[in-house]
Formats: sequence, C-alpha cells, structure tokens
Amino acid sequence: MKVSTFTKLVEDYKKRFGYYPEAVLADQIYRNRENRSFCKAGGIRLSGHAFGRTKVGEEKHSLKKSAGYP
Repeated sequence: MKVSTFTKLVEDYKKRFGYYPEAVLADQIYRNRENRSFCKAGGIRLSGHAFGRTKVGEEKHSLKKSAGYP
C-alpha cells in the first residue's frame, strides 16, 4: 500500500505526541477521498476548502471579504 505524504505526516505526529491531532488544516490538493477517509477513521477534523464544486447560488468567498475589508 502506498503511503501518502499527508498520511505519513499525521502518523509522525502520532509517533511524536502519542495521539492523533484533533484537527488538520490541509491545502486543497490534500483534501482527497483517501485522506478524508483516513481522517474520519482516526477522528481527525480535516479543515480547509470544501470538497467538490461550488453549489449553484453560492458565491466563492474572496480573501478581502473574509478578512473584513470593505
């Protein structure tokens, strides 16, 4: 079985601290099905952009809007 970089990093965290992290902030490229199922099995919250396409009627949040700029 091929171990991904993401999985290896989370396993290294567990080896160092003795438990899995409560949450992991991941870039969009790491939010794939394999990593999502790995996190779900370990009880890890995977934070980041939503998986898949944007729903109709939803607009993407721009950095300016989320940062509180007018």
